[in-house]
Amino acid sequence: MTYLFAFIIGVVECFFLALNTKFLQQNKKIACFLSSFFTVVLWFVVIGIAVENLHNWGMKLSYALGFSLGDVGAIMMDSYLIKLAKLRGIHLKKRKAYRRKK
Repeated sequence: MTYLFAFIIGVVECFFLALNTKFLQQNKKIACFLSSFFTVVLWFVVIGIAVENLHNWGMKLSYALGFSLGDVGAIMMDSYLIKLAKLRGIHLKKRKAYRRKK
């Protein structure tokens, strides 16, 4: 059961970390604050698990697998939200402003 818990913690933590990076790029202060807060809370849980299972390689590998799948899940969710927004006619990405040369 603890392997599954470490796996889920890894997925959720990496997902919040990816969201935090996205919110930083978009300059969304409150969303960035909340994602950072949840990431730090999860880190305290991870540190507690790591200290309790210092020599347990299965726990370390299950957390690492969850962490890597959290990245993939965040990328997949981001691309899904962009496709969904395009279907609804919403533009999520800002267009770059180009300057004319004189």
